Amino acid sequence: MLRLHFTAIIISIFLICATICCYGFDRLPDGFGLKADEAIISAGNLHTCGIDKRRGTDMGGSLKCWGYNNRGQASPPSGIFVQVSAGHFHSCAVGIDGRMSCWGAMDFDENRDFARSIYDQVSSGDHHSCAIRRSDKMVECWGRNDFGESAPPKGSFAQVSCGTHQTCGILMNGTIRCWGKPFHLDKELPKDVQFKQISISTGPHINSHACGVTLDHEVKCWGSNARKQSEGRSGPYLQVSAGTRSTCAIREEDRALECWGSFLPIPEDRLNLNVNATQNMYNQVSSGHGHICAVDLEDEVHCWSSGAKHFGAHLVPLGFLAAPTL
Repeated sequence: MLRLHFTAIIISIFLICATICCYGFDRLPDGFGLKADEAIISAGNLHTCGIDKRRGTDMGGSLKCWGYNNRGQASPPSGIFVQVSAGHFHSCAVGIDGRMSCWGAMDFDENRDFARSIYDQVSSGDHHSCAIRRSDKMVECWGRNDFGESAPPKGSFAQVSCGTHQTCGILMNGTIRCWGKPFHLDKELPKDVQFKQISISTGPHINSHACGVTLDHEVKCWGSNARKQSEGRSGPYLQVSAGTRSTCAIREEDRALECWGSFLPIPEDRLNLNVNATQNMYNQVSSGHGHICAVDLEDEVHCWSSGAKHFGAHLVPLGFLAAPTL
């Protein structure tokens, strides 16, 4: 039994095939070993991008995106990629050679030259993105900087995660630094805790929260808890993903998918919903604005939506197989 706090709206199913599973929230399934820089599926605002291993190498694959494409955010370039991050109206990915590619609404930094650096990891927020340079492990950001979200501190980072007007990163010593707005994400940081993975939500900044997996395999969250999305878990857990008003994590013991919070501003009496879960095991989960996607141990991609078809949960490309984690 998996305890959830989501809406009971059911999506329509239009695809039936062996490698793609799409569900409404009455069927969120049960069930890692994912490093912070190995995201091969990424749920953005109203679209999702993934790396398809059918057209690639042992180290990566081609990009596939689905969902809203009004600004070109779901029209990726060709090539072989190892990591992808879907934002609000744009997306970015790291190629097998470490080169950066971004597409969609790049009007906030349309003349940026990505060829000058090699990168290890990228994260796309609402209107900005940040990446870790391979040469010095420092964070480099581009896009809007209304609240300092694109002005990273100095230091060597292991992972970076972008939100709406804020960014957080894990330093090489396992501690977390946050910058931008809301400022409470920095003030409420867990003290004397080391992390191995972090995820920060996008969407309205008043609902912003962040979660991370500690070296002790616990999930710790901070920020807004209006929908109970920031409730921590003792674990052990392997990966966590903070979505808009929701959080999902993969348990270590059975690789089960566990989610809490809510997707939509619905009445409190509709938040607590017990769901019978199927027995699936997962490698990675990514929480978006109103949908989540997860990759199971067979590289099959599963997506669930709160009901709006344009989230793209019912549009996973036919036969899509996620590239393996490294």
